[in-house]
Amino acid sequence: MTHWFHRNPLKATAPVSFNFYGVATTPAAAKVCNDLRSSRTRLLELFTDSSCNPEMMKNATDLYFSLLQG
Repeated sequence: MTHWFHRNPLKATAPVSFNFYGVATTPAAAKVCNDLRSSRTRLLELFTDSSCNPEMMKNATDLYFSLLQG
């Protein structure tokens, strides 16, 4: 078993575009997809930000998961 995740903890996180052009046809659905994209990007940026505190991480995580859950 390879342990690639020990060398680079963020290696498994790839950019997700949330582009559902054929499925998300309403403006509200497009807004949710855009919010998901931006909140995921912000959350991934916080992992490498040295000035990030636990409260900032919790808020960003809560926002991202609340959008995923609906």
